Amino acid sequence: MSLMLTAGMDGEPEPVAGPVFIEGEQAAPKRYSERERLMLERRAAFFGRTFEEEVAYWEAVLSGTRLPDPTDLEVIQRLDAMRGKGLLPNQKLAKTMARLASVDRLPEGTQISCPVTVGDLCRVYLEYKLKASGSYSYAHVRRTVRHTMEQSGFDQVKLTELTPGRIRQWHAEMASRHVAANTGLKVLRAAFRFCQRLELLKEDPTVGVQRFREEARTRYIRPDEMPRVMYVLNTASPKYQAFFLTQLFTASRPREVGTMRWRDVDFVGMRWRKPTSKTGRPQEIVLNPVVYRLLRRLPALGEYVFPGKDLQKPMAECTSRKAWDRIRRVAEIPDVTVYDLRRTMGSWLANHGINLSTIQAALNHSTLQATHRYAHLDVQTAGRALDGITRHMVSSSPELHDLCKPLAPDELTPEARASMGLPDEVRAETRTAHPGTGQTMRPMSNRERDDEGPDWSEVPG
Repeated sequence: MSLMLTAGMDGEPEPVAGPVFIEGEQAAPKRYSERERLMLERRAAFFGRTFEEEVAYWEAVLSGTRLPDPTDLEVIQRLDAMRGKGLLPNQKLAKTMARLASVDRLPEGTQISCPVTVGDLCRVYLEYKLKASGSYSYAHVRRTVRHTMEQSGFDQVKLTELTPGRIRQWHAEMASRHVAANTGLKVLRAAFRFCQRLELLKEDPTVGVQRFREEARTRYIRPDEMPRVMYVLNTASPKYQAFFLTQLFTASRPREVGTMRWRDVDFVGMRWRKPTSKTGRPQEIVLNPVVYRLLRRLPALGEYVFPGKDLQKPMAECTSRKAWDRIRRVAEIPDVTVYDLRRTMGSWLANHGINLSTIQAALNHSTLQATHRYAHLDVQTAGRALDGITRHMVSSSPELHDLCKPLAPDELTPEARASMGLPDEVRAETRTAHPGTGQTMRPMSNRERDDEGPDWSEVPG
């Protein structure tokens, strides 16, 4: 049985290195036509993979050994077309493996001894639950263990000596940091239950230990404060201006913006595709004109849109927090945190009468407290809502308000103009290539900064 990569492709076949999987068995290397090779090379460049990795991905999807990425719309459409023609292999194996991945179990051949101390317990949870599954919260849980257990010596307590009373004492010692204390208790409870499912432990001493009461945070940037914030952001460096405005106008979490990759930004379809999020689901966001222009101005110095000192790594969270500390001090909003930017967009949407289902789609929430169930909305609905609130927020800043104008044909890429049926002729202007993306952009003049603004030379990164 030979497995066609795509239906209807022709041309002289050429050998391609790498194995092909047919019905779960390894076969001889497949031969592809020149057209197929060009398609694979284009996809590999777009997703930031090597040619061999892209070939392996395609073969695994078509043979049924794995499911396609939820954001890979091209593969999903091709699979639907092949399914209609009866050419799609059985994907029962891929679905079975996906179900097994959702169950807590150790990798085959792995044997670990029962944890002895609290530190051992947390290491098992971090290594075999969060790290093995590529969990979004691994770094956050690791910091929680270090700040709530390792620094206090609680990680050295033996599990045989750990009682509900000892856990209550440890929890009460952090009463002045009640949020961190509750988070630490939550991690400890999750670690015990994970080890119980692996049959490493029989009892969970955290049962019955109550958390401190927490007040839900409702702080956001109010309409009377927004002009000051826009004024200060207008004086910021392009990097931090784009970072915080992207977070605000897309209602994204700080970590999601900090780890944004160029390969996930589609300047043709005006989309930002998040491979994963805190909820564990991918998300697709429509780029409004403000975010589109701000991102096009940034140089592509590496894989990440906002790199750190090491261009191969994303900007550290502490760097963005220090930059925001300077912004909120000058804007006279000292109690507004970086995460409150996301809450600001949600609050403004609610205050302007946007229905809760649209807010849920914009914020990528799994559930909302006000209702029991929400219908899945099209991304364009959330995109129009974010765009309208964005224009209202920047109305006090003339320069940023100009960015809200509808995109002109000469600002679009040739591919985007072609997809919209626009003519190829654009105004004769000097244009420069956007590094790393192959897109083009007009050169920007040097922006004059107000002397009263913050000194960005002191901010790292």
